[in-house]
Amino acid sequence: MSILKQTLIGAFSAGALASASVNAAPDAHRWRDMTPWFVDAIKIQRGIQPELDWESPEAPRLEDVQLAIDARPVLSGPEYTVETEHFIIHYTDEGKDAASEEQVQWSATSLEEVWQREVEEMGYAPPPSDGTKGGDSRYDVYWTFQLGTYGYCAGESFVDENSMTSYLALANWMGEVETYVTVAHEFFHALHYGMDALEETWWFESTATWMEDQVYDDINDYYNYIPDVFENPEQPVNGDTSLMYGYAIYVHSLSERYGIDIVKEIWLDASESIAAQATEMNMEVVNRHGDWDETFQNFRESLWDLDRFEEGSDYAMAIGSNGEPGEVSFTTTVTSYSKSGQGTMAPTGCNLIEFEATGDGPGTLEVNYSGGTDLVASLLVETSDGDIVEYASDTEKGAGAVFTLASFGTAYTRAVLVVSHTGLDGDSSFSYTASVPEWDDGGSTCSLNKTTGARTGLSLGALMLLSLSGLALRRRRLV
Repeated sequence: MSILKQTLIGAFSAGALASASVNAAPDAHRWRDMTPWFVDAIKIQRGIQPELDWESPEAPRLEDVQLAIDARPVLSGPEYTVETEHFIIHYTDEGKDAASEEQVQWSATSLEEVWQREVEEMGYAPPPSDGTKGGDSRYDVYWTFQLGTYGYCAGESFVDENSMTSYLALANWMGEVETYVTVAHEFFHALHYGMDALEETWWFESTATWMEDQVYDDINDYYNYIPDVFENPEQPVNGDTSLMYGYAIYVHSLSERYGIDIVKEIWLDASESIAAQATEMNMEVVNRHGDWDETFQNFRESLWDLDRFEEGSDYAMAIGSNGEPGEVSFTTTVTSYSKSGQGTMAPTGCNLIEFEATGDGPGTLEVNYSGGTDLVASLLVETSDGDIVEYASDTEKGAGAVFTLASFGTAYTRAVLVVSHTGLDGDSSFSYTASVPEWDDGGSTCSLNKTTGARTGLSLGALMLLSLSGLALRRRRLV
């Protein structure tokens, strides 16, 4: 068994699941919590096709997760409780599960703040009652030993066809800030279980990470997860890797555009069926308020034009290094002309092709783009004073276009072709040719090598390798 797999199994504290011996904060490029594996295990119990790869090195054993669903944590010492209006907090002061009185107080304060924000102010329904489990009908929270994760929210019993009771476990390595943001994240999972325990896993995690910022706007722990998204924009928004935490920025783009209630509207619409349909409901609800294709393309464009995000300047610093802002990692960068290329992407993925002005004197950039099914494209440019503007607006879905940019190399220093797959089914391909007659060097052809298949995503091992090189984003010089 790999060390990583042993670590994740050691994250639990119920019975045989507690196997590690030291506490440590999780790496920023790993699974933040174990809740995705709980959600997937519940689906397996219901005979639903799992979304996650249980054979991967980062996966816990399915039987261990099911044990934690069926039996609440048994603490390593005498169990004490602290009661608040809506919660009962369970902890011990002995053994590996030991939590300090300070930690318990942080959680008591945070839990009531989170209830006030998520239930009272934002209008989400409280989690279903578990009856007298844990003492009475108040929601139960346990301080436990965990290694490598912040916490988890475990679904327990179905109260109707897709709603469940649950309990929450907090990792006892955490300090005050980590406790607050984890309570905001994990308690939203409790509300998720109450709405739709069988929903798509990425929507669980992206919205829970988004909720952290709705409760504690100044903490911004989710900044630790966004570099992987900017490093890999080709990956689907609804993928099955730990990028689902970083894709909280997609949820931010929705709420900043349409208001925070759109997230609840999507959850409630999705909960009307036992089928997992969060991605479909994203499209349907957005079309109710605006236009899905334009909205999703705007999000993908925002990965380069960060000013479109409310916290875009902070995102730039989060993906940069040595105190300098960073930018998205382009699928490819074109530095010689003329050039031809083609690419393929999965639904909700994106390609960003950068064209650099490398000739002597001004030229006219002409990009002849041929679009595939469900693809939308636009051309963004960087002006000589550093501003990013949308030079050519979105194509019709599946349509091609010719983008012509005069004064390339003087008024405009770079151009980026943004191609997004706004459909929900099937990979789709596109091609382009780029020429600057004034700088033409005879021409060549390339194939974009960051092609992805539907719902594959990066392995956790790949993400960890990315993290070893630091957060500085590198533009790919492929052609």
